[in-house]
Amino acid sequence: MENNTVQSLPQKQEHAAWYGPDMMKRTSEWVKNLTPADIAELEAAADAFIASGKNIGTLTSKDFPLPTLGAKLLVLREELIHGRGFNLLKGLPVAKYNEEKAGTIFYGLGS
Repeated sequence: MENNTVQSLPQKQEHAAWYGPDMMKRTSEWVKNLTPADIAELEAAADAFIASGKNIGTLTSKDFPLPTLGAKLLVLREELIHGRGFNLLKGLPVAKYNEEKAGTIFYGLGS
């Protein structure tokens, strides 16, 4: 069964290498700090999904609306697939969440 909404990886991968010292000089390119508004969106989406009672295995992006952060994540997705291949999201206060909420946020980000 084919899912036409899933974008496949590029057919040809070019050789790429990352060098630690070089990457550390350019952290502004790949380290992304979540804003308080981004975090509030993630928490609201997680709370709504948890309240729905649905199984986390069924979660899709439609179940996890991120009206503002979603657009930023799409840009990062393009960078993952067609660019550097990684980014680091920072600032999510995971210590304040229970396991269910943290897991839902991480699963939602991946969707």
